[in-house]
Amino acid sequence: MKKVAVALVGLLVTAGAWAADADHVDFKIVVDSGQRPVITALVNGRPFQLMVHSNAEFFLQINHADATRVGVHDLQHQGTYGIVKVGKVSDLGRDNGIVDRLQVGSTTNHNIPVAVFETPSGLSQGMLGLGWLTQNHVVVDYADGRIELPRATSYGETRQSRLIKAGYTAIPMAHDPAHGEYRVTVRINGVAAAMTVSTVADLVLDTQYAERAGVKHRETGDAWGGPTGTTVAEYSAAEPVTLRIGPWSSLPLTPKIWDTYQYEAKPRPAAPEDAEGGLLGADFMIANHAVIDFGGSVLYLRNF
Repeated sequence: MKKVAVALVGLLVTAGAWAADADHVDFKIVVDSGQRPVITALVNGRPFQLMVHSNAEFFLQINHADATRVGVHDLQHQGTYGIVKVGKVSDLGRDNGIVDRLQVGSTTNHNIPVAVFETPSGLSQGMLGLGWLTQNHVVVDYADGRIELPRATSYGETRQSRLIKAGYTAIPMAHDPAHGEYRVTVRINGVAAAMTVSTVADLVLDTQYAERAGVKHRETGDAWGGPTGTTVAEYSAAEPVTLRIGPWSSLPLTPKIWDTYQYEAKPRPAAPEDAEGGLLGADFMIANHAVIDFGGSVLYLRNF
């Protein structure tokens, strides 16, 4: 009995010490064009519901009215950007400015860049993007529904050991320094493409990659609206497919399919094999109990 008690105390002490190595903030999943994690943060001391969005190049985004309310300063106009609904560009455009203080849990960033533009969502008040995720070495844990902000440099190694023992595969992510996205190489029917590790929305294959991989599609009747006013038709895979990422394989999944280059209003590479393959979105992450370590550039996926 004493040995059991001692062992239990030791386990609790170890777990407590590990938990103290990071700030933990729970997120809620909201459904708005797919599933999206939202956390509470303080922007210049005011509470905001912010979406954690790893496809977005900025540090923080809020709309123009809120930027005035919290005192964003040093604003510089950047031109046309932002939408009020699908296909409808906002007349306000985009401005870049500075926020004095952003606090998530007990982690605070000072004098940070903020992108100010309109979005049609009513379920959050803005977004935390790649700048915030990378600078703070954020871990997005879909298994436990929380954000982790490490305090100790050893945190990544401790977490990796725990996850591998729990039946996860560790997959290195490639970080694009030009645009900030994190990507992994995915194979479908033996055809490879780099896909963006996304914290939001759905598993999406780019139309060209779906064609190269022999993934047939069917119409859904839906459309997606990009931040510059573009609209793209949405399709769905006609049959489930299996994704292979390094040594890891998924259960059969039914991705959505749309033209991701048209959505972003960016040019497509001349060689099809150089194009990005799409997005590993929040529904993929939730289904696979994913843990995304943006500080260590590792994606953890549970083995089935």
